Amino acid sequence: MDTLSREPSETLLQIVRTLTQEFGDSLANETIEETVRETQHEFEGARIPTFVPLLILRYARQRLTGCAKTSATARMLEHRR
Repeated sequence: MDTLSREPSETLLQIVRTLTQEFGDSLANETIEETVRETQHEFEGARIPTFVPLLILRYARQRLTGCAKTSATARMLEHRR
């Protein structure tokens, strides 16, 4: 299942919307969508898919938090120059 490029599920669209609300001020929408897509790909073929959407949200949020911190640090260092 290709999550965001071909008819994404409503659940994945909601994950993207949630993360865009959280990180949209500091990260590009494309970064958020790509992170969700990559995270979803890791869970393809899960034997017990019940909690996969929750895991996608959690793992993608962790990755985006790291990206946002890195981005904020880079901006801070640029302003010091």
